[in-house]
Amino acid sequence: METNTWDARDAVTRGASYLDNVYPDWYHEDNININTLAIQLTNRCVLGQLFDAGSWESGFSRGIHELGLGVNDTEALGFTLPEMAGHFNWPLLTVAWINAIINRRTLEASK
Repeated sequence: METNTWDARDAVTRGASYLDNVYPDWYHEDNININTLAIQLTNRCVLGQLFDAGSWESGFSRGIHELGLGVNDTEALGFTLPEMAGHFNWPLLTVAWINAIINRRTLEASK
């Protein structure tokens, strides 16, 4: 029997690397507030904060539109949960993003 597996850390690693290429300073404090980061909320998730629309449109929607991402892309890059992962994994995904952000900030500060 084949099983689907999904790992938040792997997805976030892919997503963070993707953002490094298309939005180099994405993890900076003036772009992402880790104290309010909540991946399940479309204006407080990574794309929501980076592409804050300041209007009725969510930053998440604006981000996926501007980056040309589809549903499969957002799941593979850790911007949202795949259905099979279950909604109880939102905190796990948020923590994975916070760790990725802190790691990048720490690495940059040590240069």
